[in-house]
Amino acid sequence: MAIQKVSIPQIKAARALLDWSQSDMAAACGVSESTIIRLEAAEGDLGGQVDTIGKIVTSLEQAGVKFIDDNQTSAAGGPGVRLALSPKPEVPSPETVQYPENMEPDAPTGAGG
Repeated sequence: MAIQKVSIPQIKAARALLDWSQSDMAAACGVSESTIIRLEAAEGDLGGQVDTIGKIVTSLEQAGVKFIDDNQTSAAGGPGVRLALSPKPEVPSPETVQYPENMEPDAPTGAGG
């Protein structure tokens, strides 16, 4: 499996979109917080061990981040990140429940409606 090339700014932006601290990201990725701090202090493309890069990219993608390559689905061009569309939660439609013991007639008997 080839690892997608991502940049440090994309990683930082992805972390910000998820509202993750560096500690949160380290826990989600299964790497040390010092590794995240060290990687984010660098510039350019995300570097480090291939296994570590894979853990970071995979964890962010599983959390809903989509990495955008140069000129991919962006008229303005340039790399970026976005959150994937999450499925809309199913909201049960409201039901009106009438209990016979709480119902009072509101019309005289025999008055059709």
